Amino acid sequence: MNRFLLLLLTILPIGAVGADQSRPNILWILVDDMSANFSCYGEKTITTPHVDKLAGEGLKF
Repeated sequence: MNRFLLLLLTILPIGAVGADQSRPNILWILVDDMSANFSCYGEKTITTPHVDKLAGEGLKF
């Protein structure tokens, strides 16, 4: 098990070195029990500063 983990930790970073840097990073946030109650969508009673920062730097649907 330890040899497999060591091998895995050695080989995985090699794939990241040759990764295409022109492709965008995508962060998909999905919350099952929350509606659009974010201040970036116009909610006045709930403040969500961290989500607002993410929404301001990217694209929101």
